[in-house]
Amino acid sequence: MILFKEFIIKRSAIIILVLLSGCSNQKRMKLELPVNLNVINLDNAIMMEDVLSKKTKVVAFFRGNYSFSTVLPIYKSFIGKYDNIGFVFYINYKDDANAIEYLQRNEIFYPVFDDPKDSFLRANPSAINQQNTFMGFIINSENEILEATNPSLKGFGEKLSKLNRK
Repeated sequence: MILFKEFIIKRSAIIILVLLSGCSNQKRMKLELPVNLNVINLDNAIMMEDVLSKKTKVVAFFRGNYSFSTVLPIYKSFIGKYDNIGFVFYINYKDDANAIEYLQRNEIFYPVFDDPKDSFLRANPSAINQQNTFMGFIINSENEILEATNPSLKGFGEKLSKLNRK
């Protein structure tokens, strides 16, 4: 079951990568980042305003417990390594108390948007398949999608290193 779900996550990222790669010479698609949501922040050392002010951002949406608990720990290994890249997470978890407990247990002391009504998905219907439980993007300062991505794909860290140097 886990292998099948990992396959679905990777397949979704690859499909979006293919769709976006055909648009390289055209105007880039923009993401809207809803900010009028509650922020879960277990450690106020990093504020959401600071994350959103970064020129380059990795934006990820998680719906449901599985995608959240499977993919977010992979992102954790990249958070804090890149001074010029912010990580913006939107989570739609079944239960806020469980989400907070999960973040504490896994020592993810990074602010995340609590998105119980799928505001991120509804704001970006042309960029995201509404059935996806996970989707990740790298965006620039104009919120233009540079790439659809997944932290479990080979070369993710190298891409971030290159963007961090710009």
